[in-house]
Amino acid sequence: MKALKTFALISLAVPFLLLAEEEPSHIPVGTRGKPKAESDQKAVMQSSSRSAGFFDTAPRVYSSSSLHWLYKAEYDTLELEDGSIWKVAPRDQYRFSSWLLDDAILIAQNDRWFSRYKYRIINRHTRVSIEANLSLGPIVNGKFTRYISAIDQGRGELILSDNTGWEVAEADAEIFRDWILNDAILIGVNGFGSSRYENILINVNMNNYVRVRQY
Repeated sequence: MKALKTFALISLAVPFLLLAEEEPSHIPVGTRGKPKAESDQKAVMQSSSRSAGFFDTAPRVYSSSSLHWLYKAEYDTLELEDGSIWKVAPRDQYRFSSWLLDDAILIAQNDRWFSRYKYRIINRHTRVSIEANLSLGPIVNGKFTRYISAIDQGRGELILSDNTGWEVAEADAEIFRDWILNDAILIGVNGFGSSRYENILINVNMNNYVRVRQY
């Protein structure tokens, strides 16, 4: 009887252990510093095996690839469809209490002076924006997770795993020089009003961004 009870307890525990193993892992933010090897900075096309401020307004022009949607909201964090998790500034936490799951979301750089938060999350439906920092990156190899699949630092161009191509602003070339293949990327919108570079690409591994245009 004792052996039977032990077997029953183990049988009950196995599904929970399996669920724990299946928990998706997130790409950590800002864990890679500047590359030490010169091979990481070659200005040649490489291929991977992986195929004026916002405040409370949303941009009039944005590419469909920069559109996200709300997957989960808690009192101080937001999770987007790709699994990326954003820590919301305390003073803005009350502002997204009316946001709904699947609301269309845009990400932009934060233009508020002296703020500790690098980005703004803008709700396309309510036209309300909140300050936030990227806390965890997207799900590793997730359905909506994008990576750099090809990069040409000399030309200032890159291709993502969703086959979108991007040209980097010359002013951001120094930042872009440290990006490498397979870095995880989030697509946002340029909140500083550039008609040429309407988007930003956020490098999760480096925790920085560059201004870009899609081609």
